[in-house]
Amino acid sequence: MSLKPDTLRIGGRYNWKNQPERLVYLGLCEPRNGRWHQFAKVDAPDVVWCEVIDADLSNFEVTPAARPQCAVGGMFRPGVMCGSVIVGGKLCGFAGDCTHKRAAAA
Repeated sequence: MSLKPDTLRIGGRYNWKNQPERLVYLGLCEPRNGRWHQFAKVDAPDVVWCEVIDADLSNFEVTPAARPQCAVGGMFRPGVMCGSVIVGGKLCGFAGDCTHKRAAAA
């Protein structure tokens, strides 16, 4: 699904398709030479990193929400591994409450 100008929200998380940079939408800038959508890197949200026109938004996608992390690496008891842990014990895939689940890093 391609992004459209009316679907962007200020503070929303986006990225160029198939690229590692994670961006936050700053808003629309309207200088004399046209309308530009401004994005900053998540690590530096006050610094404009790129500006794009409406036509370029088809190359963007909404950044998926980060998964919560597992504080014990999936090993909740010695010799007992959690069945919901993913990516080598780093991420938690359990849908319910768990005392070992930690919020995802921003």
